Amino acid sequence: MRLPSNRSILIVEDNRYYASMIENHLHQYPGFTVAAFDNGDAAMEAYDRVRPDIVLLDYHLNVEDDSAPTGYDYLQQIKDRNPEQAVVMLSSNDNVKQVVELLKTGAYDYVLKDESAFEQLDKVLLNLEEVLSIRTEVKNLKSVLRRQNRRFAWTLAAVAVIVTACFEWLD
Repeated sequence: MRLPSNRSILIVEDNRYYASMIENHLHQYPGFTVAAFDNGDAAMEAYDRVRPDIVLLDYHLNVEDDSAPTGYDYLQQIKDRNPEQAVVMLSSNDNVKQVVELLKTGAYDYVLKDESAFEQLDKVLLNLEEVLSIRTEVKNLKSVLRRQNRRFAWTLAAVAVIVTACFEWLD
């Protein structure tokens, strides 16, 4: 599998061992920039500075503290800041209702933390690369169209001035 070499990934995983495993796995793809955080608050503080292409977010953050925000809460915060942000949720729970709710909230995908998690993650990242590339291409095309529309508007304005001058000259 060929993944891009210029993507930044923010990992939010409170299990430091698992976060380290993800980070090590991602380092097999040269050029990935990875920042890992073991709590959502620290990740959110760094979010604007890091400006990740992809966020890998554990659903079950802060399991010891029932009053603390969960991965779902952080997903909502991220989507409020940047609705286009690609967020892949990670969880050891395969509850279908939970998965559907996360996808409705804006998660790009959901990776179950099981024996095939890294294989799943690779597939998700490959698919996500295609989506991100298309988004970039559309953004670039919109920029080109805006420039062309401005030029066309100026050309029309110039033609209008010339036509007006010609009519005035003919009178």
